[in-house]
Amino acid sequence: MDHINTSFSLEHLQFFVIDEADRLLSQKDQTWLPAVLSSLSKPSASPFGLAPWSVFDSAPSDMETIKTPVRKILVSATMTQHPGKIAALNLHKPRFFNAAVTKSFSIPPTLSEYKVFTPSPNEKVLLLIAVIKRHMTQLMRNPKVLVFMNSVDRTKHLATILQKMLKKHGLTVTQFSSKRSQQDRDKMIERIKSGTINVLVTSDAISRGVDIEDIDVVCNFDMPVTTQGYVHRVGRTARAGQTGSAYTFLFNHERPAFAEVVKNTERAATETASKRRRPKGIAEVAIPETEYNKELSRYKYVMNEIEEAKNKKERHTEPTPQVEMKEGEGQGDEGEEDSPPEVDRETPATKAKSAKVVSDSSSSEESSSSSSDEDDKSKRKGKQKKLTKRVDKKRSKKAKAKAESSSDSDSSSDSDTDSESDSDSDARSKKKEKGKGKEKEKEKKGK
Repeated sequence: MDHINTSFSLEHLQFFVIDEADRLLSQKDQTWLPAVLSSLSKPSASPFGLAPWSVFDSAPSDMETIKTPVRKILVSATMTQHPGKIAALNLHKPRFFNAAVTKSFSIPPTLSEYKVFTPSPNEKVLLLIAVIKRHMTQLMRNPKVLVFMNSVDRTKHLATILQKMLKKHGLTVTQFSSKRSQQDRDKMIERIKSGTINVLVTSDAISRGVDIEDIDVVCNFDMPVTTQGYVHRVGRTARAGQTGSAYTFLFNHERPAFAEVVKNTERAATETASKRRRPKGIAEVAIPETEYNKELSRYKYVMNEIEEAKNKKERHTEPTPQVEMKEGEGQGDEGEEDSPPEVDRETPATKAKSAKVVSDSSSSEESSSSSSDEDDKSKRKGKQKKLTKRVDKKRSKKAKAKAESSSDSDSSSDSDTDSESDSDSDARSKKKEKGKGKEKEKEKKGK
């Protein structure tokens, strides 16, 4: 697609091969198909400039341009039976060739398969880390690990956890997703081939059509839902006679479903110089709790760190909600400064009217367009401005009343002090007069 969008031309193409056709046709994004088919349908010239009739017949003299059909070849281990998807390819008189001898799917004899049962999702992550650490010890080096999940959205979350958990062990972890560009995916594949990336968390986008050498371990963190999916996933390791290991992590309720998935798989017998060995099955691995709980405290710390980062991001991206103050709300005591102004009490008629307005507004909100939403916002803003003005007026009135009461109290206190001083002076003068009267009486008696 990257080439077609440029000046690349397919006018001389004769064979159009679609590998892993069922997976490509089942993708949600099918924009590539009409673009490719439209470029294939353009007329092309014959290599000799002549039409494909005999040279002895009378041919046009002007080197006629003709439309040569392109042969389409679809190759896949499992082909879709959906008629609409096949019809989108515009096949003309198609022929079906089946190269399979049996309906079963073969597993390489050099592949060791294991199933690990886990009681909870948190312990599932710890068991995955324990398996990776085991192979680090066995191989005496950093292993190349593919971790498969069923959901593209969850691959990023698990990759973030493993990045923080395995960093101290010297392992690099990244996410491989179909949402990334083709250039980024090619870079990641080259990095895991070179050993720069040790653990690749991916969906089924890499399970088919991608050849990565020397993969040591494949981990099915989520159980594959089909036999084909299981075979394609575990087939990423133990390729070309090399050894490899595949682990599938299961909850207890997934036992019957997994048994159904692997029912139609065949495991070839291995031959040695001494005797022929029986084919291996899927062995159950029991990892001791003491082994995987070594990372429990670190796991809790990492999960708290991820949760805090998520909450912080939501707080930054979340728009601040506009609080709409309704009339009559927030009226408190007279001493509260932030209480809004008083309003008249609602009568039953006004209550019914307001209820009708609320119901009408709720019904109109559901069917209103963006323009009506903008009008409602402007009305709300106007209401908020009016309410704030009324609150400010009431606050200023209260401040004035307080100032006046304080001035009155000051004047009353001054008058009280004046009256007290006057009464004191009157008492003193009376005492003096009494003293003078007593002295005169004494003088009369002496005479």
